[in-house]
Amino acid sequence: MSLRAWFQPPRRWLGMFLLLTLAPSSLLIWFGWRSLRQDRVLALQQVQERREQAADLIVAGLEQSVEAAEQSLRDPQAAQGIGKPEGAVTVTFTPDGITAFPKERLLYYPIASAGKEAPERLFEAAEALEFRRA
Repeated sequence: MSLRAWFQPPRRWLGMFLLLTLAPSSLLIWFGWRSLRQDRVLALQQVQERREQAADLIVAGLEQSVEAAEQSLRDPQAAQGIGKPEGAVTVTFTPDGITAFPKERLLYYPIASAGKEAPERLFEAAEALEFRRA
């Protein structure tokens, strides 16, 4: 073997070197790309969860304020303490009758009739359908 052939890199070693460097580097790039995609999906899920939590907090706050308003409307004494604009009148309808606050501001008392109940035959078809579907 000549001296020149001795110092030339063998093609077999060059091919193995390329194979050993390209295969892991391509796998590393593929795993990195996959990891970035998963991170993006996870970030979008977290944003969606935060939005849902914020919406839940808003709904809970609205439910509390509606409940507080309902409680204040159930108590006629509390209705008198509600801040009203000038000239406003509070009218409360109860089974016993109608009360107004302040009394002198109401020009007339409306008549609240008990109402007439609808005949049961109107609802027979709907009730039969409801019970059939359980």
